[in-house]
Amino acid sequence: MKKKPLEITYLAPSKLVPFVGNPRNNEHAIEPVKKSIEHFGFINPIIARKSDSMIIAGHTRWKAALKDDLKEVPVIFVDLSENDSKLYNLADNKLGELAEWDIPGLDSVLDELREFDVDVSIAGFGDEYTAIELETNNEDKMIKSETITKCPKCGFEF
Repeated sequence: MKKKPLEITYLAPSKLVPFVGNPRNNEHAIEPVKKSIEHFGFINPIIARKSDSMIIAGHTRWKAALKDDLKEVPVIFVDLSENDSKLYNLADNKLGELAEWDIPGLDSVLDELREFDVDVSIAGFGDEYTAIELETNNEDKMIKSETITKCPKCGFEF
């Protein structure tokens, strides 16, 4: 299949339509994303369906842009069916969760940035946020995911 290069269009965020069934609760992330956009600029475009300007990926960036009264945002319009739009929305949100942090590496980068008085909250890490806390959260997640309640062979419930 021959792929077309992606084209970025700039338009007012008010011209985009949110995906009404978006299953992500992102209200708590709007302010940190707004802060990141203010620092780096709007680097990561919003993905929207060409047929109706419905947002497929980038709802938090869109809400941050509205809150910050941005006049235009970068958008990539794609030709996806309704089902593929929903599926990509899920994939865009879920697949990043599958990766895990290299805790010592993260700790090293955070320490280095803090040494130079870099505000790591721009990347979502506050001063109180440490790699040890993240490691504990990852261990809790692993324990929950490894809990077996039913035998896959015989169906016995524990």
